[in-house]
Amino acid sequence: MSGKRFGRWKLEDIVKGLILKYFSFKALHFIQSSGLLSVPSVTTLKRWVLNFKTAPGIQSNIIKIIAQQIKSNETPNGNLAVLCIDEIKLPTNI
Repeated sequence: MSGKRFGRWKLEDIVKGLILKYFSFKALHFIQSSGLLSVPSVTTLKRWVLNFKTAPGIQSNIIKIIAQQIKSNETPNGNLAVLCIDEIKLPTNI
């Protein structure tokens, strides 16, 4: 990942915090309160997700990254991925 910063946090710190929060909010809170690792607060993570912008349409770069990760993973249970498609109706005046 790039060294781009969002406030005082690097993108990789934000992503690690989001992954940790996804798997266990209690673990994220424990790590934050114990000082074991420096991770962004839940508020920072929520703010970053709210400001995350993507272009409409299929995100082919994301699909390529997921395919690459699946190919490089050697564990049998690690070869699973979820493709979620959300269909929305856009206003005609956009």
